[in-house]
Formats: sequence, C-alpha cells, structure tokens
Amino acid sequence: MSFYSYWITYAILIFRSIVLGYFLGDRSFDVKFFTYINYALGTFLLVMLLLSMWDVKYYSLYIIFIIPIFYGTTIFISFAIIVIIQLNDNVFLKTTVDNGGTRSIGTIHTGDFILHQLPLFEVVLILFLIKDSMLNSFGQFYYSLRSYGKTLYTAYFLLISTFILFVYMINIDFVSNYPTNLDLIYIILLTVSMAIFTELLLFLALVFGSKDKKTSNLYQDNIGYTPITQ
Repeated sequence: MSFYSYWITYAILIFRSIVLGYFLGDRSFDVKFFTYINYALGTFLLVMLLLSMWDVKYYSLYIIFIIPIFYGTTIFISFAIIVIIQLNDNVFLKTTVDNGGTRSIGTIHTGDFILHQLPLFEVVLILFLIKDSMLNSFGQFYYSLRSYGKTLYTAYFLLISTFILFVYMINIDFVSNYPTNLDLIYIILLTVSMAIFTELLLFLALVFGSKDKKTSNLYQDNIGYTPITQ
C-alpha cells in the first residue's frame, strides 16, 4: 500500500464523514432504512481500513474478514435500489413536494446518487488501490486452509452480507420501507440471491487471481505488503 493510495482512501473517508455529518445534522438519517445504516457502517469500516494499513498483520486480517462486508453490503445496495425502483417507481416520488413530501426532485436525485451509487465507485476504487494486497493476503490464507477450512471460509465470504441484511430485516419493517408488489418469500429469495451473487463475483476474482500468491511470503517487502510506516 503506497502513500498515494492511503491518501486517496483518506480523502474518501473525509467526504463520507461530511456527508454522514450532514444527514445526522439535518435529522434525515433514519435507521429504519438499510441505506443509512450501511453508509454509517461503511464509513466506520473505512476508518478500520486506514488504521489497519499501519500494521501488515491487521491489514491482512482486514482483507480476509472485513473486505467481504465492506464490499458486499455496499455493492448490494447499488444493485438492489435499481431493482426496487423498477418494481415500484413511487418509492422516491412519494417523498416529493408535489406528493405531500418535503423534498424536491433535485434533492432526491442528489441523495440517491450520494447514498446509493457513489459508494459503489468508492468501493471499486479502493479495491483497485489495494488489489495487490488483497491477492497476496487472500492467496496466502485461502490456499493454506484444508478442505473443511476452505468450505467454512467460503460460506463466511458468501453469506456474511446476507446475515447482516437478515439482522436488519428481522428488526425493521423493511417491506414498508421498501415497498414492492412482490410477496415476502420472493423478496427474501431475491435479497439472498443478489447478496450471494454480489459476494461471489469478488470471491471468484480472488480465488483465480491469487493462485500464484499461495506460496508467497506474507511479509515480503513489496507494494502489496509494505506497511505504511515503512
């Protein structure tokens, strides 16, 4: 991880902190919506990422266990909101001034971009910046596991975002917050399918991209593993 990449990540954190502060100050932050919860979670995970970069062992652990969360829930939201709007285009329109709400079309459009779409580009950029570290850490860890270990870790990687979503769905009336014309069982199946598919994309990229890293030295001094303090 280079200083260049570190400061780009830090700039993203500053921007997200400003956005989060605005929503909290404006009292528009609503824990009933997973979008807000995940934006706060993603901002916290960015703090963890920046801190972990100062120590290679914590950095590797972050990549192995936290990246699936940071990536999975964020990309899921970007995909899910598109599906939700296709199923019910009144989700946003009902909050406009013309429909008795308090927001303008411009405000809704900007908020939708900042909360639902921009985080996708942020995550993709960050993953690109740390791709060498990800491939090294993942390859060294994954290919050192026995068969049952690979199975357990694969299950963790693919299902951790689904678990977080289920915690939200169990505790919050998500059907009312994100109304569609689908029955509950189909909403659950669609949610699980999208969450697992999202994680599967990154998992396969790491599995096939890190095959040549499985015998590399975890602490070798290269761009993928040079601690930020060196």
